[in-house]
Amino acid sequence: MHKMVEKPLNKVFLTELIDKAFRPSSAFKTASLINNTIEQYGIPNIFNSWERLLMRIFFLVGKFFAPLTVKQVIRKIKGKTSSVILHGQERAVENHIVKRAKQNTSINVNLIGELVLSETEAQHKIDAYIRMLKVDSVNYLSIKISNIYSQINSFDFDGTVQVLVDRLTIIFRAAKQYKWTNSDGKEVYKFINLDMEEYRDMELTITVFKKTLDLQEFSDLKAGIVLQAYLPDSYTWQQNLTKWALEREGNGGVPIKIRIVKGANLDMEQTEASIRNWAQAPYKTKVETDANYKRMLTYALKKEHMHAVKIGVASHNIFEIAFAYKLALQQDLLTFLDFEMLEGMSDGTRAVLLEEGLPILLYTPVASEGSFINSIAYFVRRLDENTAPDNFLTHSFYLLPNTPNWEMLKGIFLKSVELIPSVSESPNRQQNRSAEYDSGELVRNSTYAPSDFVNEPDTDWVLPLNRTWAKGIRAKWMFDKDQSLTIPLVINGKEILNAATRDILDVNTGLKIGAYTLANTIDIDNAIETARQESEWKSLTSQQRHEILSKVAQELRKLRADLIGIAAAEVSKLFTETDVEVSEAIDFAEYYPWSMEAFTERKNLQVDPKGVGLIIPPWNFPIAIPAGGILASLAAGNNTIIKPAPQSVYCAYMLCQAFWKAGIPSSALQFLPTNNDPEGTYLISHPKIDFTIFTGSTRTGLFILERQQNSTLFAETGGKNATIVTAAADRELAIKNILHSAFGNSGQKCSATSLVILEEEVFYDDSFKSKLVEGIKSLKTGKSWNFGSKVGPLANSIGGNLKEVIEKQDGNWEVEPELNPKNDHMLSPGLIWGIDTSHYTYSHELFGPIVSVM
Repeated sequence: MHKMVEKPLNKVFLTELIDKAFRPSSAFKTASLINNTIEQYGIPNIFNSWERLLMRIFFLVGKFFAPLTVKQVIRKIKGKTSSVILHGQERAVENHIVKRAKQNTSINVNLIGELVLSETEAQHKIDAYIRMLKVDSVNYLSIKISNIYSQINSFDFDGTVQVLVDRLTIIFRAAKQYKWTNSDGKEVYKFINLDMEEYRDMELTITVFKKTLDLQEFSDLKAGIVLQAYLPDSYTWQQNLTKWALEREGNGGVPIKIRIVKGANLDMEQTEASIRNWAQAPYKTKVETDANYKRMLTYALKKEHMHAVKIGVASHNIFEIAFAYKLALQQDLLTFLDFEMLEGMSDGTRAVLLEEGLPILLYTPVASEGSFINSIAYFVRRLDENTAPDNFLTHSFYLLPNTPNWEMLKGIFLKSVELIPSVSESPNRQQNRSAEYDSGELVRNSTYAPSDFVNEPDTDWVLPLNRTWAKGIRAKWMFDKDQSLTIPLVINGKEILNAATRDILDVNTGLKIGAYTLANTIDIDNAIETARQESEWKSLTSQQRHEILSKVAQELRKLRADLIGIAAAEVSKLFTETDVEVSEAIDFAEYYPWSMEAFTERKNLQVDPKGVGLIIPPWNFPIAIPAGGILASLAAGNNTIIKPAPQSVYCAYMLCQAFWKAGIPSSALQFLPTNNDPEGTYLISHPKIDFTIFTGSTRTGLFILERQQNSTLFAETGGKNATIVTAAADRELAIKNILHSAFGNSGQKCSATSLVILEEEVFYDDSFKSKLVEGIKSLKTGKSWNFGSKVGPLANSIGGNLKEVIEKQDGNWEVEPELNPKNDHMLSPGLIWGIDTSHYTYSHELFGPIVSVM
């Protein structure tokens, strides 16, 4: 650890080495990858002189004797991590617990494993927990809710809670069934601790914990939960849990335990916040986290609380440990405390605490032989956490009083004590869609300089107020009877209602929610002639257009709820999937005019509008794609006509209303639904169209191109999108991404995975096959609370019923190659099991022959 701190490149080397080199089953591939890593970084000083010599020899000749040498390298890496991670299962755990018991140290067992991608794997994890509880010496077990349910969904909060309560009940019953004998010779129940993971799961974990323990059968079961001090919310939740525990005890229940930690997922939380443009859930500074940690300890260590809530002080920081010790000593509460540390991370501190006669609990990760890669991921995460510049362990080596490091750590400690009364306890993530308009929060970028641009925040479904807001959308847009609305054509500023109309149906219920007017060839000629003559929009300066398009962004923000609602009704889009479309549309409205100004400000360029623009969007992304086409055209000063997809006319009309309301002349943006043929063909073939922006099938794109000889076509069309999985890949992560890409948005996304190309070793990996198949089977195709129909991830109208296809396929991986060109075995949106022999054409020194799942 000290060497990692002294030279960060050591940590990079170890991470790269393990991430690249220990996934392939072929020793020769592994040897090549190890050599690549050594070649890139050199041999670091985390190894001693003898080991460094062996590494040099390996680099020179090891690949020629790979089956032997690679085993030695893996054995050495396992040895380097053995003090932190226990390799083995029940027998190894039992032996380790016995050893630690002789040192007056208790063990909190944490089973490390792969990502839980399916309900089958979730059941395997539950079974593994129960097997561990059957081990006589195991009396303390940590579990994660993400390990017992593969389909956790913040949006479906209540449904997710119920599933998790049912599954946690099974584990709690096992904890009561398989008792252990304590030091007093008394048989007692085993202890289950709920770990806290990402912020997304905080409210969910606490709710599940309370609801399960509220069941009468568990009133006499002690259990624990973790709270992370780097989250301001944790202090409020601590008070909530304490109040509940006091009530539970008053009703005859036994105490609970709260394990207070600093928090270990900061990088992940920062990444998510950056991607979604949300506030960072944890505190911004370490000193704030430290202050909140002490505040939580101070609240916990009160006599009126301790009989209902015992405390685990989880820290390696000797200043924090001393703070908790002195506080408990003053209150005469030391017997209610456990001092908790990570296995192998701070043995010196543990030894000192044992000399003082204090109770020690070690959080001990356990990995089976088959989970070595997953255990390394844990190890690397701990390395990142404990070698961070502001982490105590980083500065703890050879730490002595009155040295610079000591004084620096002392200063941080004292500063955090000062902050205890003032550090925030309000959540950093406070988005409230219902209140944004009234509070003025809708104003974002306006017309600031491009350097100030920030992406529009997506809706944070973790927050209860936003889930309540979503229920309001459902109530408004879930129709229970036919509607009489008729959507007009909008040509030259006038609304036109023709005799020819087409009904709009709620695809979830079949009810009529309106109708739209169909343009004829005369309407088309009038619209195009208007666009050619209209000068109001073209005559504006780039800056003037920018100001109006920024108002469009504002109108789109106001329409977010209605756009989500109509997309769900008209094309069966999930709320979560349309929400990000709205954010993207807003970003287009803010950023495209800035991009335009970057051209107009160039002195060596003359920028003129191209002419009459025709926008032909698809139905599958009914908000972002039509908005993007319209905004690109308008930002460049072009008069624009939109021909919406027949399946999503209502969505397009609502979008256009936002444009018109913001100040776009309705003669500059005209709304022109048509039949695809003959009117649609007449429109795309019109000689006075200067350019077309089209998204759709390749066949339709070519059809348009043939008929627009003298105009420009900007087309995004379909293709075969591959996910390539090599032997060196993280296979669980690959499956997770394949599932999301192939079946998110009902598979109807231009970049959806429709082809999986596998290196031969992966193709014949039975575990990969079963994980992928079980992951697909676990996807929810049943009724969603949104609109009471099959809205996700697969819609009824797309690709058929997934479960029926799976059952028909019966999980078979290989089919006859000649079946591949046909879609006899297709899973929506196009995954077919089978070997395509034509793909045995690519080979590589590291990868070998490539095969594919077509």
